[in-house]
Amino acid sequence: MAIQFRKPYISHLHTSFADGEMSVENYFSFARDHGYKELIFLEHVRMKPSYDVSEFVAQIRDCSSRYNIRGRVGFEAALLKSGQLDISSEALKYADVLGIAVHRFSNNLEQFLLAFSKVLRMYPDKVKVWVHPGLYLKKRKMLDEKALLYIKMLKIAVNEGCLIERNLKYGLIPQKLCKIIPQKKLIVGVDSHTNKDLLVRSE
Repeated sequence: MAIQFRKPYISHLHTSFADGEMSVENYFSFARDHGYKELIFLEHVRMKPSYDVSEFVAQIRDCSSRYNIRGRVGFEAALLKSGQLDISSEALKYADVLGIAVHRFSNNLEQFLLAFSKVLRMYPDKVKVWVHPGLYLKKRKMLDEKALLYIKMLKIAVNEGCLIERNLKYGLIPQKLCKIIPQKKLIVGVDSHTNKDLLVRSE
């Protein structure tokens, strides 16, 4: 599904609904004061959310209207071994954007690749973004060792229509690999939990 984000934008925002320090309105206030045109929220979510998803969505829509800044409703959901995302049906209903995250997985990389490939073909009516791509490998100090697998995954994601996040917090994807991703497939993400995280935002 094609989507055009309005530049300048800020993407990958976490709020006080989950583990962030900033409220939804705090982000809109920041965007107004710094000239941003669009906010892309990617709040953490599970099959059984710890917060009221409908209230989260209502606040984004209300602030978007009052501030005249587009707010995209999105969720960061973990990849499961089944090749699905750990997201509730309610959140999925509201989502404009789905952030695919790999925080934990078995050490069976073949199973990992199969699940990853499967999820990219699911949720065809949603914009999908691979957030902090390669974090699973980086945390295990396997990015260099599994460089060919990593590049293969990036190419699979692009070919399946997924956007690739250049995550400023984790330095992923590495700058040297940005050249293999079409510019229209790259989205910059701050992975923000605090006001301080927003200060690293750059294009």
